[in-house]
Amino acid sequence: MKLPPMQSMRDINDYCVANNVETLAQGMIELPPPERLRKLVGEVAMEGPVHTYRARMGEPEFLTAMQKVIRASGVEVDTKSILATQGVSGSIIAALLSLMKKKTDKPEVKVGLLQPFYTYHWNQLLAVGVTPVFLSSIENLRETVHELDGFILCNPLNPTGKVWSENEIDEVIEIMGDRLVIFDECYLDMVFSGKHYSPIQKGVAENVVICRGFSKTLGAQSWRVGYAVSHPSTIAHMMACMDPVYICTPFLQHALARFIHNYFEEYQNHIIELNKLMRDNWATLSKAFEKRFNWQPLEPAGTMYGNFKHSYASDMEATVAALEAGVGVCPGSMFTKEGINATANTSTIRIHCGISREKAARIADLLTKGL
Repeated sequence: MKLPPMQSMRDINDYCVANNVETLAQGMIELPPPERLRKLVGEVAMEGPVHTYRARMGEPEFLTAMQKVIRASGVEVDTKSILATQGVSGSIIAALLSLMKKKTDKPEVKVGLLQPFYTYHWNQLLAVGVTPVFLSSIENLRETVHELDGFILCNPLNPTGKVWSENEIDEVIEIMGDRLVIFDECYLDMVFSGKHYSPIQKGVAENVVICRGFSKTLGAQSWRVGYAVSHPSTIAHMMACMDPVYICTPFLQHALARFIHNYFEEYQNHIIELNKLMRDNWATLSKAFEKRFNWQPLEPAGTMYGNFKHSYASDMEATVAALEAGVGVCPGSMFTKEGINATANTSTIRIHCGISREKAARIADLLTKGL
């Protein structure tokens, strides 16, 4: 099979879409947001004032809604510690821009990434002119910290589904001292084994930024609405840095706010049902991939992903085998500094499970037909 040049999961997904191939490559929830939330969008859109620029910090009803979400986990934060952003990525970019502005005296700003990492964290560092430093473990972070100005950690971790423990998170913060630590908590509500721990459970700190959103839990990926949590002084500086870039967070923040304020139990139940669907889909798909390729399923503790251990000579060879069978997947090397290339081999493959039960069953049938 001859493939075009590929650099990301979106490239693989685009190839699959163009060639009518089933895809589990790009991490998307391929299901719509709750119906009530979508109706609220229509109602909000008919309110004339929402189409002007929104408040730079976020609209008051959105900030208090995020305060309510945080409070449900047993944590109380002031709205001055919350910033409305254009998704989790917008929060990360704002934190990095803030770091760069504070480090104008340095010829090179360096931020650590622990392998495997979410691929766009690397791209985001490069986009703002930060040099990535690739790390292999928390121990490696301790050895290298004197070189770093910051660190990004995804919890739960995309791609593996690892849920970092309280001790591990506290150790990272201790190692980093007063350096910037960004926690990507996009999947905080998708934890299947154990509990999610966030640093804000012990209070907000000036050098710690928590980044959250609704792309996964509500399937609102194109809405670009998220929020950051940190010390009020950090939040104010992040807002000033992101203002010239994003201007404001979309008016969809109003619909999310009203859904959370007025239908909070429905919001929570949607997340519970979605998590059950992810688990059911993983059970269906992991058996099918194992039967077709003899890949060993690696059970995730959280996120919407599942990984496999393969025995091919390279991750791309395993990826091509899946494509030839009619399904797009992600090579594990994509989540390391090696990226996508013909020889890189982590012996792992990642799929996403954010699909309908019908699609999961269809892919399972496709993989096991005739076996």
